[in-house]
Amino acid sequence: MGQFRNTVQSENNSKPKGFTPAPETGHQVGPVLVQDMQLGDSVFWFNEDRHTSHQPYPTNGKPGDWGPVIPPQGSSQQLNPPASGVYRYQCALHPAETGQIDVANAVFIGVTLQGGVAFNPNPSVLPAVVPQAWGVPAQLVSFTNSDSNPHQPTPKIGRAWFTEPVQSGDTTAEVAIGNGDIAYFCKLHPAETGLLQNPVNINKSGGVLSVAPANATALAGQTISWTNNDTVPHQPAPVSGPANAWFAQPIPPRTTVQSNPFKAAGSFAYQCDGAQGTVSIS
Repeated sequence: MGQFRNTVQSENNSKPKGFTPAPETGHQVGPVLVQDMQLGDSVFWFNEDRHTSHQPYPTNGKPGDWGPVIPPQGSSQQLNPPASGVYRYQCALHPAETGQIDVANAVFIGVTLQGGVAFNPNPSVLPAVVPQAWGVPAQLVSFTNSDSNPHQPTPKIGRAWFTEPVQSGDTTAEVAIGNGDIAYFCKLHPAETGLLQNPVNINKSGGVLSVAPANATALAGQTISWTNNDTVPHQPAPVSGPANAWFAQPIPPRTTVQSNPFKAAGSFAYQCDGAQGTVSIS
């Protein structure tokens, strides 16, 4: 994966002050330049100032969480974000200097051994969103185009992700993903298709079964996948419906299975062998 060299400076008035992502690897959110990264990437900061020190640290943490003060013309330690999500930070010595890192799960567009072009992984079963020490958990996805031609991933249901094709060598900004299974295709090459899955996880700990997230979200027409992490089968079903309304058969252990499509908008309470949750369809 990639390593990003960000900069920080406050002395040169001809350059942006504060934290600046490596060229063409970020996007603007209000006054903040956001560093776009993928899970597995790393980042470090180089202090361009000749007389001023800086120290980035997470806004919900404390100075030193991301390493010691960066002296003038020095580099920070390397940071390896551990999970998908949003990491906001600031300078311990100059609180007005703020930054943000968005970390996404990676999908690659490239040539296959057979000579065609495909999305990889496909299907992409995203890891469960987990609590983070320094960031806000979020299920984000970005696409990297390693083909020599442009491509434009587009969902079959819902709003388009990108207004322009992804050029060769480029990585997109992040797309926020709900729990609905997202079938997508390349707008420029419709035969190229993919599937994103952000499953509801069925877990058992201390003899207690639970589902996460407890409130799953999707769009009308989408299916929702559940991953059974338990050692016995389970069959999520709406409280007011038959046991086979969503799944014809119980989900086997250690398996991810797609439900039947959710055809109408609404909020549906369900149970799964004592665990309870809701599905919100819009």
